Amino acid sequence: MMNKKVIVIGIIILITILGLSGCIGPTTGIMITKFDNAPNIFINMTENQMKIFSMLKEAILTNKTVEVSSPQEEITQLMGILRYFDTKIIKYRNEYYKITIFCAD
Repeated sequence: MMNKKVIVIGIIILITILGLSGCIGPTTGIMITKFDNAPNIFINMTENQMKIFSMLKEAILTNKTVEVSSPQEEITQLMGILRYFDTKIIKYRNEYYKITIFCAD
């Protein structure tokens, strides 16, 4: 029981540290591009996981290529996960999307 808690806390810390090394600011956002074919490497995102990334889900469901401003914490977590799995592609509801995180000064 204790080992699971330590592992979960370790993963959260790792994701946060990795995410902080990118560009984070008030004008950070997410841009989505839909893929027609399945790529070799991707992250499978479930409905429960997408609850954490509400702005990412909104971008996918409203307009897959729109830029969406996003809260800093969500961007940090998303950047950490993408770096950890070394891909920018996710699979959600049997469709594939490239995630681009942008910064505008």
